[in-house]
Formats: sequence, structure tokens, C-alpha cells
Amino acid sequence: MKKVIIVLIVVALTFCSTFGVSANSATGNTYQIDNITVIFDADSQFSVDQQEMIVQLLVSPEYGVSQANLICNIFGHKNSQEGVSTITHKVFEESPRCLEEFFTITMCSRCEETTVERDAYRYISCCPEE
Repeated sequence: MKKVIIVLIVVALTFCSTFGVSANSATGNTYQIDNITVIFDADSQFSVDQQEMIVQLLVSPEYGVSQANLICNIFGHKNSQEGVSTITHKVFEESPRCLEEFFTITMCSRCEETTVERDAYRYISCCPEE
């Protein structure tokens, strides 16, 4: 009985965290959560659900723990790789105020195991000083 309750709690938490991504604004391949903008390529190979999961991983890295399924254990992963950028707004009080980061995202289409690797970053002036 305890195992059933634990499984139900884990499933409920998973749905709640997914709802958090949907509740914030998304335009095309650009997602805005709090002060972070996540930008995908216009012709992204990731589905909307996969993009939302990646956004959650970039905004709160402790979000997802995925494990390989039986198919991946037998045949290996079927990975897709794509570049994604983020802009964290108003990091500093003075210009340049914002942090732009560039990531390489690798995701298995079978088990959705995802790795995030930061390739580069730079500080930019995108928000006016107050």
C-alpha cells in the first residue's frame, strides 16, 4: 500500500512541475519563465513536450532524473543533439545586465534521457537600467 501511495505522489509531482512550464508564456520556440528566456532554433527537431522538459531542466537543473529504459539498455540510445540558448535578465544592476548562455542538448528519443552541456556564455545589454 505504501508503494502505491509513493508512486501516486511521484506522478502527481511530475504533472505539477509540467504544468509550471505551461503556465508561463511560450511564443513559437521561445519560452519565458520568470527572468529566464529559453530560445530554441526555428526548425527545432525537439517536440513541444521535449522542449518544455528541456526548459524545465535549464531553469531548475534539479528537476529531472531520467533513466534508460529496457530498449535503450539493449540497443543503445537514439540521441538527437541541438543547440539552445538562454538569457537570464537583470543579473547585474549596471550594464551589461543580462547573461546569455549557449548549451548543447542531447536527448534520447526512446527514453528521453537528457544531457545539458554549457558551451559558452557572455554578458549582454538587453534590459535598460532602472
